[in-house]
Amino acid sequence: MTLVLSRSPLDRHAVNKQLLVGMLDALASYSGDIAATLAAYCHEDCRFEVFHPFNTFDGIEAAAEGFWQSLRVAFPDYEQRIAVAIGGDYEGREQVSTLGHLQGTFDAPWLGIPPTHGLVTLRFGV
Repeated sequence: MTLVLSRSPLDRHAVNKQLLVGMLDALASYSGDIAATLAAYCHEDCRFEVFHPFNTFDGIEAAAEGFWQSLRVAFPDYEQRIAVAIGGDYEGREQVSTLGHLQGTFDAPWLGIPPTHGLVTLRFGV
């Protein structure tokens, strides 16, 4: 059986949402190189706009080392729950975003906050 997708914008946005959710799932179930995981989903010179104090990372390596690795170290067993995934066209570009919660054991200092070694829930948007 051959699957043929139409070229409608709705199909394109659904694919974009699936890609973002797939990337977040892969990062949450991380079992190797974070940069390689990001490279499977992102363009090599992509830009990551993250909350303060992280702010902007240009490129996969910078984002992997500057944000994702510190998150993984601080919350080594984190899981995520995506509540909403939206996609569409905005200012002439395709956009996709998610909203959800991350839960994990806070096992190492993060952002100058000492670990509690207890369960922590963080709200996120990507």
